[in-house]
Amino acid sequence: PDLSIFHRTPAGYELGPGMRARLAEFAEAAAATGFHALDERGLSPERYRADMERYFAEGALTHLAWEKPVTCAVPPSDKYPVGGPSALTDGLKGAEDYDILWASFEGEELEATIDLGEVRPLRSVRTDFLQNINAWIWVPAEVAFSVSSDGVDFREIGLARAKLDPRREGAFVETFAAAAPPGLAARFVRVATKSFLHCPDWHKGAGGKAWIFIDEIVVD
Repeated sequence: PDLSIFHRTPAGYELGPGMRARLAEFAEAAAATGFHALDERGLSPERYRADMERYFAEGALTHLAWEKPVTCAVPPSDKYPVGGPSALTDGLKGAEDYDILWASFEGEELEATIDLGEVRPLRSVRTDFLQNINAWIWVPAEVAFSVSSDGVDFREIGLARAKLDPRREGAFVETFAAAAPPGLAARFVRVATKSFLHCPDWHKGAGGKAWIFIDEIVVD
């Protein structure tokens, strides 16, 4: 049987038939047989159902950067393969589980540049980052958003700072965004981070390489 979550259509993506029914059947069966945790992170069947329902609602979208080429100063880690830099504009958003559709960088900053193909009017740029300090993953301290018409001279249009407490345990998604000034048009969009490159002294992995996990870069 076709177990795809999303199907591509000319207009974008749609949820695969029967996926909500499969999710409900799985969560109910797990609860009925006494499984209280689905993995080492203590995820309950009901929390899994709620997370996946959110993912169904938000997990696919189209926008100006959809399927546009991306280059990264440092390529995403192949420890969590998602297809390389193109995962940043494939239209598929990640879930709170870091194994699902997140591009990851270990001990490295992210600098990703998207080519929209032509100069386009822009309203905003946004992207999500994951935090799960138990897995050595932090959201960046800062995310800079820049644009260019020629791919050489970039102009910063926004600098977003993290709101999450870096000591907060659990899995959390934080959105970083910048609104474009009125009348802005550009061809290239760049997202760059300033992050923990190593786990801080107070963390169990102190001195080890810290991770960045980034989701779709959405350009409107």
